[in-house]
Amino acid sequence: MSLKKRYTLIPYSSNLFKIKAVIGGNKKGDFHRINLLLDTGSSFTIIASKILIDLEYDLGKPQKKQQIVTGKGITSLIPVISISWFNCAGKIINNFELLAYDIPQPLKVDGMLGMNFLVQYGAMINLHTQEIYFDS
Repeated sequence: MSLKKRYTLIPYSSNLFKIKAVIGGNKKGDFHRINLLLDTGSSFTIIASKILIDLEYDLGKPQKKQQIVTGKGITSLIPVISISWFNCAGKIINNFELLAYDIPQPLKVDGMLGMNFLVQYGAMINLHTQEIYFDS
């Protein structure tokens, strides 16, 4: 396995890391730059509802709804939507499925980068060097 592509993670608080991403809007040319908490404990990538609404995604008509388990317990049903495109660490995914959920304010991030992205690209995280590597 060749680990050519690597990106520096942004230290955030104690033992946490952020990574920058860009998401495409529902209209051509619309996009939003975001900061995501790297979360290997999250099965899905999560983006704040307000950002998705600003990009004109209709959260009232999701593809489906799903519950997730958080530190506070099981949530009510959360909208699952497909955004036009998602770009993180040089990886672009069209029609990327994610959850529309508001992250608690004290975290001061726009969402969480979950395993649905990390596994798809064979991500390896080196905590010592604070880098994320991809096998392609």
